[in-house]
Amino acid sequence: MKKILLTIFILTLIPAVLATVFLEDTKTIISQELYLGYEPSGIAYHPQLNKLFLVGDDGDLTRMNLDGTNSQTWRIGGDLEGATIIPNDQNHVYVAVERPFKILKINTQSGEVINSLSLVGVIPAVARANLGIEGLAYVQNGYHPYDDSNNGGLFYFGIQEGGLVHVVDVNFQDSSARLIDTFKPVNRRGDISGLHFSHELETLFVLYDGANKITEMTTSKERIREYFVPLRAQEGITLIESCPQNQAQIFIADDGGPVASYQEFGITCPNRNLDSDNDGVLDQDDICPGFDDNIDSDQDTIPDGCDDTPLPPQPNEPTTNINQSLYNGYEPSGMVYHPLLDKIFLVGDDGDLTRMDTDGNNAVNFKINGDLEGVTVKPNEEEYVYIAQERRLNILKVHTQNGNVISTLSLANVIPRPTNSNKGIEALTFVPQGHHSYEQFENKGLFYIGIEETGMIHVLDLDFQNQRATLVDSFTPVEARNDISGLHYSSDLQTLFILYDSANKIREITTAKELIKETDVLGTFQDGITLISSCPDTQGSLFIAQDYGQVIRYNEFEVTCQREVQVVEPQPEPQEPTRISSIKSFDDGSVLIKFSNGQEQRVTLETIGNLLTRANEQTNHMTFSNNQICVSLQ
Repeated sequence: MKKILLTIFILTLIPAVLATVFLEDTKTIISQELYLGYEPSGIAYHPQLNKLFLVGDDGDLTRMNLDGTNSQTWRIGGDLEGATIIPNDQNHVYVAVERPFKILKINTQSGEVINSLSLVGVIPAVARANLGIEGLAYVQNGYHPYDDSNNGGLFYFGIQEGGLVHVVDVNFQDSSARLIDTFKPVNRRGDISGLHFSHELETLFVLYDGANKITEMTTSKERIREYFVPLRAQEGITLIESCPQNQAQIFIADDGGPVASYQEFGITCPNRNLDSDNDGVLDQDDICPGFDDNIDSDQDTIPDGCDDTPLPPQPNEPTTNINQSLYNGYEPSGMVYHPLLDKIFLVGDDGDLTRMDTDGNNAVNFKINGDLEGVTVKPNEEEYVYIAQERRLNILKVHTQNGNVISTLSLANVIPRPTNSNKGIEALTFVPQGHHSYEQFENKGLFYIGIEETGMIHVLDLDFQNQRATLVDSFTPVEARNDISGLHYSSDLQTLFILYDSANKIREITTAKELIKETDVLGTFQDGITLISSCPDTQGSLFIAQDYGQVIRYNEFEVTCQREVQVVEPQPEPQEPTRISSIKSFDDGSVLIKFSNGQEQRVTLETIGNLLTRANEQTNHMTFSNNQICVSLQ
């Protein structure tokens, strides 16, 4: 069970108000590259650039990756207190200045101020100059309750003094601004320190420093829920939403210096007549949510995804479900056979790593954090398995005996982040040195990573010792087909197996990307694949992990051996020794040697002497018997 940092806070005065928590085990501090003394005061996520923009009290604007790396800081000047973006405008970020009131339009690549618009006289003055604008958000037309703006939307400004929000129509083209509305989100509460509007959720998040709370509300000013917030001087908030998964990555900027990222932050996605599992059945009518209602292998009116026995054995394909040792509700998402241990390693969506026999018995379960979506091994390495974390884009090195995470390597800045974090890394396998078509690397091989959203495979060189990841190649095995759900490389067959969930197919290719064959696979929501084979035997055991709990073993799966046959040169047949039948000498010192096969040769005595010397050294080449010299001519 995940460790909960904060107590759940529930509003008792408002019906149906929900609450969520910040999960401490998902927290990451991402301010490592900021200079000492940097005072964060606002933060915004830019989806088109997949970057964070951070502002500080001392006039700093920083662009950085989601993990805080690759940061670029520009000194803008002034007391910057809020940042936001306009959807589909990748060239600009908008920043609020607290003293005097103004809003800046800034280039995202150069940090150049494109436009500066004063809001003095538009936003009511405050009694204390350092309690002015603290939060900034942009709400597009169609998402706010006011008349549409000719400028595409409205800016919301949060004021620390009094806890007010001012809604302003800003026109940078003619340098004008107009106050539309003013409201107080929570009565008797001041100290607004940050704002964020989610166009995905259609809600406004209001951050309160003194109260250590976030109020989530509609733009019609209806409060939905509140959350307790960690840290103590919160001054900025932004989210990356994942709908319909009801989770988000939330970032909190703290005036004391740290900028924290939290994964798996609970949100409530709006119901827009969604078909979340894309089976043609709307969510409210879905018999088996998360699975295809139309697939019912045994025709018992229960979709396979919710059927305990959806796969009757097929002719000529003996099958066995080996999930008997898994707990009820286990969601398998990847698997690999470990030849050195003769064990199956299985991972699950809820952070499970399971080691078990190939018949499913003697299962040992370890709890690893995060959504685990792929697992592989390196040949000749008994101690470790390697696991992919989907939403965090991490590869874990995990001990096979105790489940301890030895090392974590982030791929956040190496491979493209999917637009839907729930359709990221789904598959992982390892191709050893000499089996792939790329240059040789020091780490004994390359990792192949399958992406569900794009159907793409990224090939990477991973150096856990030096915490370095290098993208070697990216390719799409089948154009216009996504939903890769599993990968397995067989060194025995020299074949890469690619599992496709929606297509219900296994594609076999060489590492040179040449197609060998495709095979239809039974079932639905296949999320993992591994194989036991032994060439030249043309049948192996195929294992398929299915997301709704089953782990199917096919015992007579036809395989194609790709190994090169070693050509053995034929050895010459041994020859019978040739005997000397007679030797005749001549006056010139030469001799005539006649052989038992009828051949004769006239040689000098010197040659005879050399021949006898060699025969003496290699007695198997010449023997003497009954006054005959037997010579082997091999």
